[in-house]
Amino acid sequence: MLLKREGYHFDFTYNIKHVSFGNKRDFDFIKNRFKDLDMEHPCDGIEDKPVFVKNNEGKEVPNLIKTMFYLVAVPSYFEKGLSKYHVYQLISNYEVTHD
Repeated sequence: MLLKREGYHFDFTYNIKHVSFGNKRDFDFIKNRFKDLDMEHPCDGIEDKPVFVKNNEGKEVPNLIKTMFYLVAVPSYFEKGLSKYHVYQLISNYEVTHD
């Protein structure tokens, strides 16, 4: 709060475009060869922006926001013939609280 009173402005807007662990070539191969497996990137497209509320002086200010991310990278191995492919599949969850 002290920095805010000194005139600093904080923008807590975020947009996660893509998160993955592993080689893109391996992901592409797995997606093409293992059609029954739905390779998703669960964090892709997560976004949020602050909600504005009026303070005691009637000015619009960003409401308090708390965002918690939980991310687990699970190693996964795929074999096709003599080739082995190694990627990490992500398990994720997030929670956003506007106070």
